[in-house]
Amino acid sequence: MLFCDCVQDYFKTYLILQRGYGVNTLASYRDTFRLLLAYLAETELDVKSARMEHVGRDRVNGFLEWLEASRGNSISTRNVRLAHLKSFANYILTLSPDDVGTCSAIMATPAKRCTAEPPDSLSRDEIACLLAIPGTDQGFGFEHARRGLSAGNTRDRQPCRVA
Repeated sequence: MLFCDCVQDYFKTYLILQRGYGVNTLASYRDTFRLLLAYLAETELDVKSARMEHVGRDRVNGFLEWLEASRGNSISTRNVRLAHLKSFANYILTLSPDDVGTCSAIMATPAKRCTAEPPDSLSRDEIACLLAIPGTDQGFGFEHARRGLSAGNTRDRQPCRVA
């Protein structure tokens, strides 16, 4: 099966019709395949005539290394791109039993481990500064709403307004 036909069918049939993915998810998948096509062009593979077996595990691993080295992508971004390619390989496996070896090899590619850094947090002074921004003396904003809720005042609760 031609690679370009596989990609087109994957987007039209699987991602849109079967799975019903939203615009942002489709954009993420689209970006993965745009980058993959750019990488394949750099490796001098004629994408128009390439078959699925030409885009195998070695090329996928090269693509993932290229993302990190040439484009400066993080490991987590690399792993997202790999997840997209694994989903693609799994779909193609259902269409083309002839490509079982290629698809299985792509699906067996492990995600790279990355160390999760704890998120930065605000200090007490920074939090107090943020809470004071709406103006606690003006009768609206977060602090006003918080005081109204903590006082048990349910009679004249109004939604918080943003100035």
